[in-house]
Amino acid sequence: MKYSKEDINNLMYKDYILLMAEELNNNGFTDTNGNRYEVSTNADGDFVSDFSIGFVLSMKEKKAIDFLKEIGLLNNGRCPLTGLMLSPSTKTTYTSEYDSNITYDISSMWLEYTKGKRNWGCFISIPIIIVGIVWGIIKGFNIIACITMGVGVLLAILSGIYGMSDFGNNWNRRCLANEMGINTMTLYFILKIENSKDGMCSKMTEKYGIPSADLAAYQRWVYRVN
Repeated sequence: MKYSKEDINNLMYKDYILLMAEELNNNGFTDTNGNRYEVSTNADGDFVSDFSIGFVLSMKEKKAIDFLKEIGLLNNGRCPLTGLMLSPSTKTTYTSEYDSNITYDISSMWLEYTKGKRNWGCFISIPIIIVGIVWGIIKGFNIIACITMGVGVLLAILSGIYGMSDFGNNWNRRCLANEMGINTMTLYFILKIENSKDGMCSKMTEKYGIPSADLAAYQRWVYRVN
């Protein structure tokens, strides 16, 4: 069966990824170990967005990727890593780390989301504390040395609080995305839109490429909570 862009727009991310595995298995494809393709789940057998991303990234067979392209599950307007719909302005190419001949379309939002954000406060606090200690050893632990060490310790504490808060937000978002069956990154951008000055309007959902099924899943959750 061939799928249109509209077909995959109307699939929740969970169903979209499971459909890839189903089509590969039904058409005689196996992984490099000769096993059926399976999307990993947690200990309770529940969907995990990050496992689905790993499922796509771990595909090592070019024939399997080419088949998914032929039937419209890849390179047909939806990013398999973020779950977002693609537009000419957001589309970019992902090259597999296993084989440079394996490529497929993804959203440039993947690069934005996965860009490393270092907690520079922690990095800076360490040398400040060290300078204070060295100053104290050489010059004696006078007021300058104590203030320097105090600034370093305060910066470390504040950075730690920020880091734990950020970790907590990410964890809550991940759990909610898994509960709804959508991609964690899709939820990240849905919440970003909701908190923007324009709010949840069609112009913004189209700009970020929010799939219809995923948006509907989020709205059902909001309705249920409220």
